[in-house]
Amino acid sequence: MFPRLLKVGKTLKAGKADAFLVVNSEKSSQPGTEYLSGFTGSSSILLITAKKKVLITDSRYTEQAREQGKGFEIIILKPDESLSAVLKCFAEKLCLKKILIDGNITSYSSVENIKKAIPEIKIISKNGILQELRVVKDKHEITSLKKAAEIASLAFIKFLPEVKADVSEKMLAPAHRTKNFKKENW
Repeated sequence: MFPRLLKVGKTLKAGKADAFLVVNSEKSSQPGTEYLSGFTGSSSILLITAKKKVLITDSRYTEQAREQGKGFEIIILKPDESLSAVLKCFAEKLCLKKILIDGNITSYSSVENIKKAIPEIKIISKNGILQELRVVKDKHEITSLKKAAEIASLAFIKFLPEVKADVSEKMLAPAHRTKNFKKENW
């Protein structure tokens, strides 16, 4: 994860921002928090500065956050605690003036809630910043891509004999939902 966070540091300098905020809310399918922290829970917020990395989530993910969020300060929101209040605390403690967000990912309502709680914070929106960070692949990503390609190729080879003219994918799909396509089963 370290090289990825170095990229964030460079992005903060270039954008003249104090922190990068990544919001992953339920059902947002936001891979940014996993990419930057390793945390795979469905509800999380990352606040990354040059000196501090914070992972904020709720109590459903306490153990998971501690296991996966290595190198991050883990904050578990209490049921009656708002994200805005926690961010305000960090903004004051870290003297944050400008927070960078990915405008394609962070919802308008999240931005409005932050502005309401911390009116002195300037929010800088840069569309596609998370995608830009991911353009150049690191060793871990290359290994994962190779493994995925190998699995897809083996599955295709196994499946190919059943593909025939006048048979749609939809017709073939039910028979393969129950098959186990793990490599060790071939």
